[in-house]
Amino acid sequence: MSGRSALTLVLLVVAIIYASVPAAAGGKATKTEVSGFIAPPGGVVEPGESWWSGPIFHYRGQVVQWTITATDDRLTGTLIDEFNTNRDTRTPGWDGPIWGKLWIEQDGVRVWEGTWNGEFLGGVQQGRAVLHGLGEYHGLKVKMTFVQTGPANLDFEGIILDPHGG
Repeated sequence: MSGRSALTLVLLVVAIIYASVPAAAGGKATKTEVSGFIAPPGGVVEPGESWWSGPIFHYRGQVVQWTITATDDRLTGTLIDEFNTNRDTRTPGWDGPIWGKLWIEQDGVRVWEGTWNGEFLGGVQQGRAVLHGLGEYHGLKVKMTFVQTGPANLDFEGIILDPHGG
């Protein structure tokens, strides 16, 4: 087989493979913009543990329940988050990193779960979260950013990614 024939055969095989890939990989995915707020009521579900290491205040495993209200009902429900931090008391706002796990329940059923991270800066928390859908939302993904807007309130905005184009 000549070099030209071999190249033609390779290109033909690549074209056949490309044509057989499902359409979802070809760009049917949708992005839905979403925004909303996270606020009480709720309360502490598990107090977690805290300790001092010099001027650094450490907190691990506090579980808090919130209400999340979104422009897309798929994200509205009860948000439960596990909170961790290392706060530097030498700064006016006790600055430091924050992180944890979170999940959203609707009618007592966990429908989203993920992780978040961010920081306290000047006494205000801000950060980002990524959640993956469960059950009827399986396959969906949420990416959001959040910022504290009051003593116990956070505003958020982001996108819901649906690889199936729903």
